[in-house]
Amino acid sequence: MAAGGKWIPLFWNRTCRRILGLCMALTAGVVLWRLPLDGLSLDGQKCLALSAAGIILWAFEVFPLGYTSMGILMGYSLAINPLTAGPGDIFGFFTKPMAYMIISGFIIAGAVRASGLARRLALFLISRYISDYRHVIICCYLLSYIMAVMIPQPFARAFLILSIMQLLLKDSGLGQKHAANIGLAVFAAQNGAGMMVLTGDSSLNMMILSQIPEAFRPSWGQWLYYMAVPALLTGACMCALQLFLFGQPETFRLDRGKAKEELDKLKGLSAQEIRMMVWLLAAVGLWLTDTIHGIDIGWVSVGVTIGMALPLVGNLVDGSQIKEVNLNTLLFLCASMAIGSVGTKTGMSSFLAGRLLPAHLGDSLAALFLVTGAACILLHLLLGSIMAVFSLAVPALLTITAGVSPLAVGLLVYVLTVGQWFFPYQSLSLTIGLGEGEGGYSAGTASRFGLAYTVPSLLCGGAAMMWWRLVGLL
Repeated sequence: MAAGGKWIPLFWNRTCRRILGLCMALTAGVVLWRLPLDGLSLDGQKCLALSAAGIILWAFEVFPLGYTSMGILMGYSLAINPLTAGPGDIFGFFTKPMAYMIISGFIIAGAVRASGLARRLALFLISRYISDYRHVIICCYLLSYIMAVMIPQPFARAFLILSIMQLLLKDSGLGQKHAANIGLAVFAAQNGAGMMVLTGDSSLNMMILSQIPEAFRPSWGQWLYYMAVPALLTGACMCALQLFLFGQPETFRLDRGKAKEELDKLKGLSAQEIRMMVWLLAAVGLWLTDTIHGIDIGWVSVGVTIGMALPLVGNLVDGSQIKEVNLNTLLFLCASMAIGSVGTKTGMSSFLAGRLLPAHLGDSLAALFLVTGAACILLHLLLGSIMAVFSLAVPALLTITAGVSPLAVGLLVYVLTVGQWFFPYQSLSLTIGLGEGEGGYSAGTASRFGLAYTVPSLLCGGAAMMWWRLVGLL
């Protein structure tokens, strides 16, 4: 009875949250559908009602992400005049290479993990350069950034690094608090690591690109040029703040010989690891030169995935890796992109911008920073979804920022949203790592870290704007 009683509060908390979210979503949808809204077309009003209901359902996790996403897509298809926003606007995500970049990203991530190449790299760095607890935290961030080039999926990177750290720190004498801090470092590092290269977080990065007009979308090399500095600064600030906030244990014993022993067990590079290195180098080379050969990085990723499955020169993927493709994520991205594209077509985005944002920002970078920062923090707190913020904030801001590069507006929203959270649910990476079975840290610890990082995240956004001004993007 006691064991059952222990779970009753958790059950009712989750159940009450879902019921509350469902009631709020239905109420918002009905009110916005029926409310007289001057200046908004009928299709725009329907889009607003359906979008608001869907975003509330997402935020309160009333249904799994994919179910709510299908509901939004169905609602748009049935309620909105196809002459205003047709199937190409609603389901456009699946007609673009970015969808297949994400699918390939899941498969490539599974293949890299299975090959053992990333594990070998991690063990090499640990056996050579880690000597104290501070180095462990720094190594979590460093490995995340290095592996972002190799593994285009943040959760795969995080769990791989975490499994290696747990193995090596098993007999280090760390208490639960400081062991959990290492887990926090692993999952928090993915926020900055994913933004460094275009393929570093195939879901979020493709989502922000979908909100930017096609003519302004960057190549793989351009993304690296514009985002490397903000990404590295984000990681450095997070790492420094984490070391300051949570301190170091009084006793810590790291047996670097154990890492060397595990590395020695791997012996020389296997044929599988060599093939994986060749395919990864080919992928990075083709991603980097996409402006030369003219092939979209999505199709490059598909080609590399197929190449990895070839006999003799591949044999790195089989039918098991495609099972790792997260259908929830794909449907969520499709619906998030539809909110932006259908909202633009129906006039919802410009209507919201006119009611919630200044009429015009002109070319004032200070005004752009202040308005974008306030909008991102408020929307992120209310919606809890980074992608929902992207789909609402970017189209709305683009309507009031004439004269400013749409790419700069989109990337600023990205930096200010991904690097900011008050609660773990606002960051999918941190949510995945919650609990003893995963990263080991609590929601309170993650919230404390996020709250403390609010000002540094804004400073990173400001520094990013200075960098873009320097290189001519602003």
